[in-house]
Amino acid sequence: MNRRSTSSHVAYTTEEINEFLDRITDQVETLVMDVNNKNKEITSRDEKIHRMAMELDELQRKLKHYESIEEELSKTQQIAIEETKKIEEKKEELMLEAKKNADRIVNEALLAAEKTEMEANLLRKDIKQLKDKIKNATKI
Repeated sequence: MNRRSTSSHVAYTTEEINEFLDRITDQVETLVMDVNNKNKEITSRDEKIHRMAMELDELQRKLKHYESIEEELSKTQQIAIEETKKIEEKKEELMLEAKKNADRIVNEALLAAEKTEMEANLLRKDIKQLKDKIKNATKI
């Protein structure tokens, strides 16, 4: 390296300046490539974050939908339980009424049968009396 000294100035050769500029250029190019790579990486990560945010939105939408369905199913189940209880109560009521009606019909049938039997006994008695009268009348 040939340096020429002047009293207060340091002088560089053209070759030294070119080498220095080449090094600076190489360093700047390396830095630019690093910045470009970092920008690509940031863009890639931004895209990934955007995709993940969209997926999250979709999952949240689906979750709300499923929660809504779950709530409706719960309401429906509660209504079914209440309706089943009402049906059971109505069934018990109808069974009790049917039993009362059956008891009433049986009692009425028994009374009718007793009445018919009494009437039949009276008719038998009347027939016997008539037979006896006819027998007595034919004996005379």
